[in-house]
Amino acid sequence: MARGYLGRPDLTAERFVPNPFSQEPGARLYRTGDLVRWLPSGSLEFLGRIDEQVKLRGFRIEPSEVSSVLREHPSVLDAFTLLREDSPGLQRLVSYVVSRDDEPEETVLRATLKGRLPEYMVPATFVFLDALPLTPNGKLDRRALPVPGTSAARAAAQVPPRTLVEELLVGLWAELLGVERVGIHDDFFDLGGHSLAATQLVARIRAVFDVDISLQELFDLPTVAKLAERLAAPRAGAPARPPPISPTQETGDVPLSFAQAAYWSPERMGAGSIYNRVLTPLRLEGRLDVEALRMALEELVRRHEPLRTSFPVVDGQSVQRVAPPMPWVLPVEDLSHVPEEAREAEVLRRLNEEGWRPFDMEQGPLMRTLLYRLSDELHVLMLAIHHAVTDLVSGGVMMNELSALYGAFSEDQPSPLPELTLSYRDYTLWQREWMQGEVLEHHRAYWSRRLADPPPPPPLPFDHPRPEVGSFHKGVHTFTLSREVSDELRALARREGVTPFMLGLAAFQTFLARMTRQEELMVGFVHANRPRPELEPLVGMFASYLLLRTNLSGNPHFREVLRRVRAGYLEASEHQALPHAELVELLRPEKVDSRPLSPIGYVFQGSAPVTTTVAGLAIRVMHVELELLLNDLQLLLVDGPEGLVGRLEYRTELFEPETIAAMAEALQTQLTQVVEDPDRPLEALSPLPARLLPAPSKERELA
Repeated sequence: MARGYLGRPDLTAERFVPNPFSQEPGARLYRTGDLVRWLPSGSLEFLGRIDEQVKLRGFRIEPSEVSSVLREHPSVLDAFTLLREDSPGLQRLVSYVVSRDDEPEETVLRATLKGRLPEYMVPATFVFLDALPLTPNGKLDRRALPVPGTSAARAAAQVPPRTLVEELLVGLWAELLGVERVGIHDDFFDLGGHSLAATQLVARIRAVFDVDISLQELFDLPTVAKLAERLAAPRAGAPARPPPISPTQETGDVPLSFAQAAYWSPERMGAGSIYNRVLTPLRLEGRLDVEALRMALEELVRRHEPLRTSFPVVDGQSVQRVAPPMPWVLPVEDLSHVPEEAREAEVLRRLNEEGWRPFDMEQGPLMRTLLYRLSDELHVLMLAIHHAVTDLVSGGVMMNELSALYGAFSEDQPSPLPELTLSYRDYTLWQREWMQGEVLEHHRAYWSRRLADPPPPPPLPFDHPRPEVGSFHKGVHTFTLSREVSDELRALARREGVTPFMLGLAAFQTFLARMTRQEELMVGFVHANRPRPELEPLVGMFASYLLLRTNLSGNPHFREVLRRVRAGYLEASEHQALPHAELVELLRPEKVDSRPLSPIGYVFQGSAPVTTTVAGLAIRVMHVELELLLNDLQLLLVDGPEGLVGRLEYRTELFEPETIAAMAEALQTQLTQVVEDPDRPLEALSPLPARLLPAPSKERELA
């Protein structure tokens, strides 16, 4: 067997896997990528390539399996199925069918597939062709497959809007989800809606109808018809709606936004910006136009004021100060002289060094770039940004704009992006004018109730006492759930009307409750906090830190835990606008410091980093492990290509790796059991290892 792929350690790790059937140390298997079926006779039947597998709304689908079932129909001569995305956000399964003499009805094919395959594998659209298009060498020409329209059967089943309100809602859904047609009885989440899209829809409904609805109501009323009825009867006692944001033409210093203040306060207290850096390296494969990349970065910084903002202190108060646009300098370090086998390691070493370099908050800049040249067709671009000027949603905005700008500039074209109508300073002034008086008191009253008599910090199974001065060094234990369990978890989430984010959070809190024997827990997480649709295209720090307080008393089953977490999450999201300083004051009136409000954190990433190709350049986000963690323990769930990937992150000064490994194994066991039987009471789940349970004989220091 070959040793691996030359210069491609990532591909080597993916294809050359440990051999579980051999006792020989280091024995490996090669993952071919062929998809086969093991017949009762012992024969293997070749079905196709596994790299043709696609994922739609959380379900993994083999398009070749759909085509195989279609070909068995007596009226079908040939068929080909694929996942199309003809406009951003519009993903649909399409089957191209070549019929025999009589073209079968779409309803007949759909019924045939439903009798053999799960509902999620039935194509949304069928396109009938005289023949599948072929290339000169006889292979299927995918590019020649026509773009499908809305199928006649689906169009006939869709009920058009009956009122002006329904017509406006249909337009909002179609624009946000990128779908061609929406019927008033179509389910928002069946059309591809998710948590972020739901938040955006709530903001757009508020802007169009001047009426507030909550995320909870959208989950409960997921069709246009039901939502239109709700809009006719606004809910009493709802929080005051955010007014529209108007450009102010402000050019001078302005106060910090509430989110910026949350990240600037620890800096002034000496915590250091190494705790608040965002390091995003981009792997660039192909012929790179360095000048076009520099111009793209320059235009990105010109468009978004936070990327040229600093935070000087004026009369004892920190302010936002935006520097004028300047030519962007992109330093280049040539590493092509480093031996080829050592270049990747050298890049990672230098990226980690850059990650530890602090920012000067008062002078700026708060964004640094550096280009490493590994060869003529391989570069790594480092983007280091302080968290006070960016968040997760902003990262997506920056990646999209950087790709579009590079594509245009590399072909000597002007910027394809429209000018922004709002600035982050406009948002800051709007936020400070809105969040006061009755609005502020409404949100403060909610969190005062939720945080009253907070539960004590959970007795985690620390292996070491908490040091007086912590190093906050982070350890990581990674585990991957099987595809089967991952798909079943997503299906459970859809059946129960929760998002994968909520399901992961419910599973984590369930595990913590069982491990600590504590019935009430608080876990911290970050929320997007962009309450108006006009904020979606902006780069800046908008995100808020929320706490989910869940009571797991009464030995509930997991389905009930999901309901409690869903209700608590949607309620907390509705009150996410409270300034972080107010939240800290409510929870720690005796002491305000830089520690997280909860020692336990939770993060969910909806999809793994993907590769974007622009002007012949493949751009891929690299993962660099930063070595600090302010939480004692944090669960990160990533929707990976092989299934849900979990990362238990922990402070090494408190835990030994063996304890975290035991947690990971027990958490995986729990997830498997709740999928098999979500109505099983929590006390009926498999017992946890003794080392994870509170022991009276072992004193644990709880900060």
